[in-house]
Amino acid sequence: MGNIRKIIGGDQKAFEVFYHKTYKRLYAFIFSKTDDKDLSQEILQKAYIALWENKSNIKSEQYFFEAYLFKIIRVELVKNYKRKISEQQANLIFEQQRALNNEKEPIIIKGIAVNEIKTSDILSKLPEKQRRVFQLIKLQGLSYLEAAQELKISKRTVESHLREAILRLRNII
Repeated sequence: MGNIRKIIGGDQKAFEVFYHKTYKRLYAFIFSKTDDKDLSQEILQKAYIALWENKSNIKSEQYFFEAYLFKIIRVELVKNYKRKISEQQANLIFEQQRALNNEKEPIIIKGIAVNEIKTSDILSKLPEKQRRVFQLIKLQGLSYLEAAQELKISKRTVESHLREAILRLRNII
């Protein structure tokens, strides 16, 4: 209980002790719900940051600190589920429309539809990782997660490579 009061008072060492006592159990709980290491760490990090930022508003008992963490974690898990459902619905609608039109999706960069011959010339100017990510997502239609699994990198890294590739392509065109 004294440790919690220290945390409320802003003692970072006491917070570290609390963190090390609760981290594994909370991480295991989140991972059991997400089955994603990066996402689990991200959610847990958000929870601890929110706890630290709001420490003075929480009752000074360990039960309330942990309950507050679980509340934040549950909110983040729900947000993640809703986002996944929205992405899946959007992808499903997109694929249905694409199938109805029976067309290959054109590549549009900076408002310009680029044909396949020009595409290979332009893509050759990208670094290998960016080119590969762009091809997997934009040309082959893989999701960020599928591309991440294919390349054995995190989803966030895929997002970063794609963003950089698009910025470079805009400058090239």
